[in-house]
Amino acid sequence: MQQRISAFGAIAGILSIYNQGFYVAVLELPISKIFFLLRPGLDDNTPAVLEVVSRALAFLFYNVADGVFNKLY
Repeated sequence: MQQRISAFGAIAGILSIYNQGFYVAVLELPISKIFFLLRPGLDDNTPAVLEVVSRALAFLFYNVADGVFNKLY
């Protein structure tokens, strides 16, 4: 279980850094494939796994820069 938490945490970290724009010219992420990679993690009943998978999904679908831009205009 610890390996699953670490793996999902690493994916969440990569998505967080990607949303900040650091990997724009380096990495192209297939959103649908990452979603189906994270989706089975939601079937687990362990709160730690659910928390890290939810965080990864939030980074996948919500871009903080877009939220700030929408509040300005």
